[in-house]
Amino acid sequence: MDQELFKIPYGKQKITEEDIEAVVKVLKSEFLTQGPKIPEFEKKFASYIGAKYAVAVSSGTAALHICSLAQNIKPGQRVITTPITFVATANCVKYCGGESILKLTLLTWTRLNDFSRITPKIHIRELYRLILQVIL
Repeated sequence: MDQELFKIPYGKQKITEEDIEAVVKVLKSEFLTQGPKIPEFEKKFASYIGAKYAVAVSSGTAALHICSLAQNIKPGQRVITTPITFVATANCVKYCGGESILKLTLLTWTRLNDFSRITPKIHIRELYRLILQVIL
C-alpha cells in the first residue's frame, strides 16, 4: 500500500510578513474582537468560496457546532464523522443530540461496496446526506 496516502501534513502554515503586519495592526487598534475587520473578513471569505454569507466564530469547535445546527441535526440522529480530526468533530453532533456512529476516512468509503452491511438501520437518503456532510 502506498504510504504517501497516509502522510497528512499537520501544523504546517505559511505566515508572511504581510500577515504579521495585519495582525499587529489589529492588536494595536481599538478593537481586538468584533471590530471592522470581522465583517471585512466574512465578506471576503464568502466571496472566495462563492457563498452568499459567511460567519466568523471564535473556534473550530464553534464552527462545527454551527454546521451541525445548519444541517438540522436532531436528537437521536446518526452522523458519520472522520477519524482524522479532533474530538470536536463528534462532539458538535452530540451538542445537537445526535450520535456519531461511524468514523471512516474517504479512502475507506471508496473501498466499501455494501453500505447496507455497515449501516443496516440508516435510510439510503440519510446515508447520502451524511456522506455529503463528510465530504463538504
